[in-house]
Amino acid sequence: MARPPVTIAPRHMTAAHPDAPSKDLIPTTASKLLQVTGGEIIRPYRRHIPELDGIRGIAVAVVVFSHIYFDFESVPSDGIVHRLLIVWVRMTKLGWIGVDVFFVLSGFLISGVLLDSFGRPHFYRNFYMRRVLRIFPLYYLVLLISLFWYQFPWKFVGLSSVFLANMSRYFQVTMVFAPLWSLSVEEHFYLFWPWLVRYLRPRLLVFLCGFVVIAEPLLRVYAFRHGTFNEYASWFRFDGMAMGAVIAVVLRSRFASYLKFCGITLLSVSLIGAVLGSRVGLTTRTSAVGVTMVYSLVSALTAGIIALVISYPHSTWAAPLRGRKLRFLGDISFCVYLVHWLILDAWRFIVLHYSGRQTYLLAAEHPIPFYLLECAVVWCVSLLSGFCSMKYFEGPIRNLRVNYR
Repeated sequence: MARPPVTIAPRHMTAAHPDAPSKDLIPTTASKLLQVTGGEIIRPYRRHIPELDGIRGIAVAVVVFSHIYFDFESVPSDGIVHRLLIVWVRMTKLGWIGVDVFFVLSGFLISGVLLDSFGRPHFYRNFYMRRVLRIFPLYYLVLLISLFWYQFPWKFVGLSSVFLANMSRYFQVTMVFAPLWSLSVEEHFYLFWPWLVRYLRPRLLVFLCGFVVIAEPLLRVYAFRHGTFNEYASWFRFDGMAMGAVIAVVLRSRFASYLKFCGITLLSVSLIGAVLGSRVGLTTRTSAVGVTMVYSLVSALTAGIIALVISYPHSTWAAPLRGRKLRFLGDISFCVYLVHWLILDAWRFIVLHYSGRQTYLLAAEHPIPFYLLECAVVWCVSLLSGFCSMKYFEGPIRNLRVNYR
């Protein structure tokens, strides 16, 4: 009988250590491959993908513009600028797409971190501490500001403090601060995902994610038909993170060469589905067929783009995603996503309560300059807040994560 291969553990990983991995979880230091549960092999992927920062920047931009809304259609005017702004505002109503893009990016990046950390000591502690240092400081600072400065209802702030903002409907509490719901969905997903990544074979992870991708649309349409669908509930929105996780697993497997085919397939299916399905309400969120598939189409489109930018590094067509301004926006997107709503709320409060009736009449009589001014104020303050937060608050705290690799 052939003798099984022996895997040698590094000196710092001993069986006596409480967090030391079992023999089949220890990386082979010579080949830089990680042998995971069941003997399957994953290849750590360390290359930074700058295009993902650009995708994140686009996602946060469409979210912000969707919240800066003005009903130009109710204002009588035949000017070309007015008609263009009507089209623009209609397009910005699709800003919710940005949140689903975030979900796929999160599933891809966080799953990649977990897979690349496989076999290291303190697997769970390191993951959750890095997550805490990344999310908690700014998140709870914004919660404190919303409670004491904006005087948001304490019940909503209390739910948000334990990442239940997206469940506020079930507690008969109004969700007064919309950006928090998506963070709740992500934290719910990552409560159990690290445990599955550690104890399931990569092949089983892919099958599990595939099951989630198929089951979520069915669950959504069932709930929609029975009047219980809640677009903010976690159990209806896990398919985006599952798609991102599949790309992360495949990238580190022996099937990585198929990513190009996967990307083209996902991109084609999502675009063709959107074009053909628009006639039957597939691209809306107000019909059964739309609720069933529209989130999946956006997730598939995002996953396809991620797969293609990985397959074609430094490609010309992806050059705009590597632009410095877009990558900068992507780098500060977390702060911009959290604070832009507060800035917009403060701006409108000042206009309505402190600037006098003249400003209000000016906004009604000249909506175009006022809309452009509002966009400029919200974006300038949001970008400044994001820059200062990254340099003086988030950045220094984020640097502490090197202690939890």
